[in-house]
Amino acid sequence: MERARFLSQADELFTLATTVGEQIAQLTGRLRFLGEIPAVGDWMTVTPADPPLITAIEPRTSCFIRTDQSGGKQVLAANIEVAFLVCGLDPDFNPNRLDRYLGQVRQSGARPVVVLNKTDLREEIPRLAVAVPVVSISALQGDLTALCAHVHPGRDGDFVRFERGG
Repeated sequence: MERARFLSQADELFTLATTVGEQIAQLTGRLRFLGEIPAVGDWMTVTPADPPLITAIEPRTSCFIRTDQSGGKQVLAANIEVAFLVCGLDPDFNPNRLDRYLGQVRQSGARPVVVLNKTDLREEIPRLAVAVPVVSISALQGDLTALCAHVHPGRDGDFVRFERGG
């Protein structure tokens, strides 16, 4: 048995990150019967076979959930340690939207970091009334070193990107 991390799904096949690289696996019939469907970021136990079989899904440390139109819950991603909320300082900047995103991240159990991008467009960076780290950058100028203080290899999970409008 081996521990692996769920990356993506196509039909009944799951792409996993393992110690030997990416592998394609399938859920056991028992997990399918129980309705235990993994989410991106889930840690799981995999048994060698052809293809490998996902035999167990570990408990989640964090979980991003959305409610669909019928009121059902859909897990978008799991086990995310740090969520970078990137807001451009262009005319579309909206502190109220940022507050909503912060609420979602806090509810998930992940650690939020606000990233104010496009600092090259403003002379003055807005002060935010948030009790989380705020990093100001300009991707155009290419200096992203301020983000490194919030990423800890070997401790934090993989990056997952959420975009507005989806």
